[in-house]
Amino acid sequence: MGASLLLVIVWIPLAQAAAPISLPGDGGVHPDKLAEWWYYNGRLADEQGGEYGYELVFFRVGPVLRFAHFAVTDVGSQRFVYSRAFFPLAECMISEQEMALEYGDLQVTPLGGERYSVKARNSDADLDLVIENRKEPLLVGGGGFVRMGGNEYSYYYSFTHMDTRGTLHLNDKELSVAGISWFDHQWGDFFNTAIWGWDWFAVSLENGTEYNISSYHGANGKQSNAVASIIYPDGSQETTERVDLQPLGYWTSPHTGRVYPSGYLVSLPEKHAVFKVVPRMVDQEMAADRGSMDWIDNWEGICSVDATIDGQAVKGTAYNEITGYPKADAATAASYSSDNDRINSSTLTISVALYALAPANAKPLFSLPFWALISAKKMQ
Repeated sequence: MGASLLLVIVWIPLAQAAAPISLPGDGGVHPDKLAEWWYYNGRLADEQGGEYGYELVFFRVGPVLRFAHFAVTDVGSQRFVYSRAFFPLAECMISEQEMALEYGDLQVTPLGGERYSVKARNSDADLDLVIENRKEPLLVGGGGFVRMGGNEYSYYYSFTHMDTRGTLHLNDKELSVAGISWFDHQWGDFFNTAIWGWDWFAVSLENGTEYNISSYHGANGKQSNAVASIIYPDGSQETTERVDLQPLGYWTSPHTGRVYPSGYLVSLPEKHAVFKVVPRMVDQEMAADRGSMDWIDNWEGICSVDATIDGQAVKGTAYNEITGYPKADAATAASYSSDNDRINSSTLTISVALYALAPANAKPLFSLPFWALISAKKMQ
């Protein structure tokens, strides 16, 4: 009780102290914050009409943890390839002045203005793109500051429409590709202790409107809070916290045993918007490596969208990320978990409180033990 009360007292000022997002400076790293990520996805087509999706994300946790995910979906052949890797600090660079990152063979390089080179390679795919933002940044949550569940907050903005051209080497072929990319950047002293997972949608409609939709849920699967931010063709923006989700079906992963929603009906009642979101490929799960601290299984992939906006039918595409869903049965769970995958909530609360109270120069001492505790929680 005392530790929980202390946690609330510590975290309330964070919501009140939010500073406006300023670009390009806030495109760089925020070393005073615990967690941060730079995330890219895209819907691409080759010259023969073949369709592809890609996802690339750079994670930073505290002063020493650097890891990344890279995935490509080949819609035509129903092939999904991905890699998840940790990187030593010697192989990493993140600018403090602008969006410039390098984790080994994964690189984002500024080319001037809001134009960037994006390169990513693993054993299955090699991506070399130039992306250029064509729209105002979407300040998620109405001002670029969102609640992540409970009383934890994150800075958050998106570039929702980035013209994209380049090459994709996949299936022993080098393909010229073009399409649209989406970029997210989040950072803050958040630990995701109050939430178990989320359902996230980056929706792009053919009428030029984009929607960034997040629904957070607890261990019981019930929604704890949600936010949907909208950017219209003229750059104007709106936000609503009323998001209704209805899974269209479920898919049990043969890799991890997790049971994920497979397709959704997403409704924003206050905005008279309904989206039918359907995966272009059922298996787009990025299973975690049980031997590392990159512990969270997630499903993330390209989807089609049939929307009804103010009574009018509109088509579109989406990227959908799903985390925090359970395993199918006890036998499957036992094969992927151990006694170490259980977490003591009192220890977790105390750990969070100690991190929050620590002076800036001492926070690194608390970030890694905390992350180990969270890894146990999220692997359940």
